[in-house]
Amino acid sequence: MDILIVVILPFLLTVIITPILIPFLRKMHFGQSILQIGPKWHNKKQGTPTMGGIAFILSIIISSIVYFIYSGPFNPAQSFLVSNTTSFLFLLLPALAFGLIGFLDDYVKVVKKQNLGLRAWQKFGLQILVSIIFAIYYMRSFGTNIIVPFAGNINIGWWFLPYAVFILVGVSNAVNLTDGVDALVSTLIPISIIALLLISTGISSLIPIIVGSAVLGFLVYNRNPAKIFMGDTGSLFLGGFLAVYAINNPIALLLVGIIYFIETFSVILQVAFFKTTGRRIFKMSPIHHHFEMSGWNEKKIVIIFALVTIIFSILAYIMPYRSIF
Repeated sequence: MDILIVVILPFLLTVIITPILIPFLRKMHFGQSILQIGPKWHNKKQGTPTMGGIAFILSIIISSIVYFIYSGPFNPAQSFLVSNTTSFLFLLLPALAFGLIGFLDDYVKVVKKQNLGLRAWQKFGLQILVSIIFAIYYMRSFGTNIIVPFAGNINIGWWFLPYAVFILVGVSNAVNLTDGVDALVSTLIPISIIALLLISTGISSLIPIIVGSAVLGFLVYNRNPAKIFMGDTGSLFLGGFLAVYAINNPIALLLVGIIYFIETFSVILQVAFFKTTGRRIFKMSPIHHHFEMSGWNEKKIVIIFALVTIIFSILAYIMPYRSIF
């Protein structure tokens, strides 16, 4: 029964909720606005329902509650969530907070018709606030150790606070940047989660499985040509979740999330190089647009990026470190 709730239920819920959400979003005119700075052929995606992350977030919440009820009152001796409520809240609440920020950003874009969404200072300010609250909670509950390959656990003391803020804000925005091609993030996130599950063991295993399964359900409708986009609601939630899940293991996070970091640095390099020289390194950034401009179709980009993620995830798995979870 446990496997049905943890793996199958979130997948099915997302598969059921998403097609209900699509016409509702269309009716509410919650369609994607395509910026002119992107590839011109993306204009055909104009009006595709966005904010689809609501579907798998609801699936994750419902599945978690169902498991909590099932394994708690009826089977307390084997309860995974009840005996580890701290882990449950630790993983899910910060991700939900990032998802809420993404929802506000999407709302401003599609309802207020402001293509760029929240202003940068508003978005980053909220992300930093959530990250600080989480970091303080984590430090008090789990300590300030991080895992470094070949060195083991290293206590970084109060440096953990700026470190955690950097990781949470950086990774959530990196995943958000990566979400520019149909099915890219909804393909990569389950791979990253599976890799981190194999690397770490213990109290943090349940919710990642639910999240990965729910996102796979969303992939059914997000694959090319996408019927719905996850929006900032979904990408910031997933980026926040991934950062929280691997907060103590930065090297593993870097490896399993190599594409997210490459996407981010492609933007940084492009902007810095253009401001310095007036020329561009890439045809367009983030780098998935460069490959599109080079003739790759979206399916090819997803496949190649997924293979790269798998290769680096294998490298992350064989690294000599030990998770504290």
